[in-house]
Order: sequence, then C-alpha cells, then structure tokens
Amino acid sequence: MQKRHITFGGPMKKLRMLLPDGFCALRDDLGEFIRMRRKAYEGGGGLSQQGLANIAGIRRESLSRIENGHRWPSYDALYRIMDVLDLEWHELAHDGPSERPARLYAPERRQDLGSALRAGRQKEELTLDELARKTGLSVSQLSRIERSQSISGRLLERIDSGKPVGAGEVADPVFRFVHPELARLAAIGLEISKADRT
Repeated sequence: MQKRHITFGGPMKKLRMLLPDGFCALRDDLGEFIRMRRKAYEGGGGLSQQGLANIAGIRRESLSRIENGHRWPSYDALYRIMDVLDLEWHELAHDGPSERPARLYAPERRQDLGSALRAGRQKEELTLDELARKTGLSVSQLSRIERSQSISGRLLERIDSGKPVGAGEVADPVFRFVHPELARLAAIGLEISKADRT
C-alpha cells in the first residue's frame, strides 16, 4: 500500500500526516467517530477512554481532546486505535489526492522505531525516568522519540535508504538507533510487534 504525506485539519492547526495513497484528509468529525466506535466496542459493551488510551499509547486526557475535536491523533496513535476498533481508512479519511505538496512529517519507519522503543521499554518495565538515567537523554526527549515527534539524526543510523514507490513519492528509509540501550529496547519492541501480527 503506497503512502503519502497529506495535510489534514478543520478548525485545529493544520499538520501533515502519513496516509495511504488515495486519501487526502481525515474526516472533520474524526474524534466523534472514534468515540462512537469506542462506545460500541465488542457488541455495545464499550471500551473506556482509559482502556483505549492505554492501547493507543497516549494519556486519557489526550484521547479526550481527540474525541472532543480539540486535537488530532498522531499517526501512531491513530494506527493503534484503528487496530483495536477494527477501523479502515475509508471510514476515517476522504478519497482524493493531496491538495498541497508533500512535506516530510514522520515517515512510517520512524514511527515504527518510536513505537518499538516504547514497547520494549514497557516490556522491560522501565519508566521514562529510568531510561533517561541509563541513556543520558531527557525524559521529554525520550517521550518525543517514542511518539516519533522528534528523533534527532545523531541518535539514528540509516541502514537502508529506501526507494520512492512512485513519481513524486518520498523515499521511506529504514533506521536503527545508535545508542545501544535504545537499540536493544527497540529490538525487543519490534519482536513484540512481529508476534502481535502472527
């Protein structure tokens, strides 16, 4: 499935996100739609905000703001929400080409790396504070890395340049962490992710 970076946003600040090729924007009532599907989870039994937030790897307050239309989810959080609520892109996004030229926001492979780090850290039962002490990085920097909002180039080594899948598409490189502790935890997280898919 080809991906493209698009702009989405209604009254909130516009930002760019990775969506499958052929989709131009997330629906304006995304938060309300997620809330309705969360409440109808498992035949109407529902899923609590805290339960879905835990699965999505975000705070309950963040999910509340998403559901109330005050913020957009990150790609990583949205992907996890889609997985648990059994949602498809055609339910969440409008068909069509992007209206503006693509700008790199958070390539999917970096998203995977941030998610893998979080999963590995949680598997090892490490807090962000403990990981900060082990790595010499700040808690806020580690939190941004796990959300794939900001991964410094000095922390990454490109292991595959990737190739654009079509004309005008952005290359999708593959990275690994340079810091041995981050690399170790990400490897654990990637194994968890592989096991979840099988």
